[in-house]
Amino acid sequence: MKIGIAAAHRQRIKRHVRRGWKILNEWANVKGSAANAAERAVLHAWRAAGIPDAVPASDMPQGGQTETAPLDLVDLAETRRIVESALASFKTQPNPQEAAGRQITWR
Repeated sequence: MKIGIAAAHRQRIKRHVRRGWKILNEWANVKGSAANAAERAVLHAWRAAGIPDAVPASDMPQGGQTETAPLDLVDLAETRRIVESALASFKTQPNPQEAAGRQITWR
């Protein structure tokens, strides 16, 4: 599984899809700091649980290997809950100066 942030133009997503990744969830119109916080929260939870990166850098020339975890070691529902919880903390603090982004989870 991979978690990551991609801009609305979706070029990063297209590169991942071409390499066999599938989109499992997408949160649209998420502002930059909220997307970053959600990604950090998921990565922190995975690493705190001792879950390693799933793929080596050589298998992801487009980057992002540090944002992966073996699908058999992570719980998709729990990962969604972590993202939703992190995003909820930003809903009351919008920042119109930030560029819109997308929070993406791939498999």
